[in-house]
Amino acid sequence: EIKKIDGTVYVPEDFFDSIYNAEKNSDDEYSVLVSFSGRERNYETITQGYNRTALIDYEDFNPTFTGSTFICGKNYDVGELPEGMSFNYSIKAQTLVKPVSVYDLQQAIPLSEDIKKDDVCLFSFIGKCTGTTQESGVGYINIVLEENDAAYTKHFSKTFELPSVWTRFYLPFQMSKDISAGGASVRLRYGFDPQTVELADIRLERIEGIEYSRLNNTEKESTYKGREDGALWRKEALKRI
Repeated sequence: EIKKIDGTVYVPEDFFDSIYNAEKNSDDEYSVLVSFSGRERNYETITQGYNRTALIDYEDFNPTFTGSTFICGKNYDVGELPEGMSFNYSIKAQTLVKPVSVYDLQQAIPLSEDIKKDDVCLFSFIGKCTGTTQESGVGYINIVLEENDAAYTKHFSKTFELPSVWTRFYLPFQMSKDISAGGASVRLRYGFDPQTVELADIRLERIEGIEYSRLNNTEKESTYKGREDGALWRKEALKRI
């Protein structure tokens, strides 16, 4: 029986074992890995104990830019941060006029270390939207790991939706080839409808010794049964319209 006493929730001894397949470490201690989809998954817990090598130098990156369609710079007034987050400044980017293409407004953080084929890597950052012309109130940032070659070879590319509160995002991937330091860049693309977004603690790390499957197994879009276009309930609903 689950009970709540003085604000603390108590569960039966076998609760985590039966629900989450927990491993018992001692007589009174369990360890459990609970997987969530998307950014809610606790990658910090999964990678704990593994060596992490920084592959970009975020602190050395200077985002300062002022133009008629785009303004960007460091912002040291980051406000109150959620528990577990700590950083001194953010990159504040204001898109004033939407360009023709998303890549028409972009900045690059070059690789500072070599990456080898099959390296397991984790890209992460913290972000939020502080102003937008979108009714949803959501801002957007497209982030790409792109080689500095004529073909613009990409190793990941994703558009993230930024809510109005500081949120940490993760993207695991495994390298398909060797790239030398300086041979590719993490590109931050701001070419969306007018908005103001902030980014912080941008990381690209190699996680040494971990199996890629541990990071990637539940990295799927949040979904539920019946959400698919061909779901039975949708067909039945259409008959009634």
